[in-house]
Amino acid sequence: MIRHPLGSVLIIMAVCALPVIAQEDTLAIATREGALKVFLDCQTRCDEDYIRREVGFVNYMLERQEATLYILITAQRTGAGGRKITINMIGQGPFTGRADTVNTVTLADDTDDLERTKMVAAINLGLVPYDHGGGADRPSADGRRHQARAGSLCPQHPSSEVPQCQL
Repeated sequence: MIRHPLGSVLIIMAVCALPVIAQEDTLAIATREGALKVFLDCQTRCDEDYIRREVGFVNYMLERQEATLYILITAQRTGAGGRKITINMIGQGPFTGRADTVNTVTLADDTDDLERTKMVAAINLGLVPYDHGGGADRPSADGRRHQARAGSLCPQHPSSEVPQCQL
């Protein structure tokens, strides 16, 4: 079997280009104009990639000092075998002095997917006081996606001027 050297070169170039394409997508996600700057510090078992995908209306910072909101996630076992997940929202910069805590509890028989879903819902709820309309397409606290108006994570009912939140 005779191999063509140009074919091997093209395959190598295509494989090398894949990380660049993926990196461009990551950079696009990380720089939403006007979005809240968040540093995520997960001190327990959590799927940070999943959180970053599902809570994508914020900018994730690599350094805590660059963020305007520091999110610290910890957990402890419950007596029933589940976990109590504590999400501390600690304001920095313009939010200095503000701190909020959201807790969620998982059961011993909860699937990993259900645990991730509960964690993302709690993070979304904790972000409500800090978000001032920087993201365009974001979920409400119950995880449903909608086109949000400035200053709200709650869906707008057509017959009302006030956003309606049902948690």
